Amino acid sequence: MTKKYKGIKRILLSEYLTPQMFRTITKDLLKIPGGITEIPVMVEMNPKFFEKLNFKVPTTGILYGFIKKNHNLIEIEKQKGKIKKIELHDWGTEFLLVIEVLTGEEIAYNVSNKEVQELLENCLRTPEQS
Repeated sequence: MTKKYKGIKRILLSEYLTPQMFRTITKDLLKIPGGITEIPVMVEMNPKFFEKLNFKVPTTGILYGFIKKNHNLIEIEKQKGKIKKIELHDWGTEFLLVIEVLTGEEIAYNVSNKEVQELLENCLRTPEQS
């Protein structure tokens, strides 16, 4: 864990990302913008984590997608500015959730592996992942 993220707050992932509002995309679709209420998401996973999932994951362990804004993400945009992207990074025992706004400022939290697994296994996925 880097010093930058040491001691950050642990939250419920569902406060910001829920399976009903999340969809994955293939890497080649990254150049196409999402809908006006969507934010790009990147999920970086270690093999130990992604091998437990009930669908196929690229060997890189990276998934891309979009999340529709919920009230908490809209509130961040009101306070900090437009959200540029959201990232989830596998740190072994937990994930780091990073919300980056256009100014470059980051809002970071820890979230549980179980919640990330639930998000990924219950969202709308690409046919390639079945």
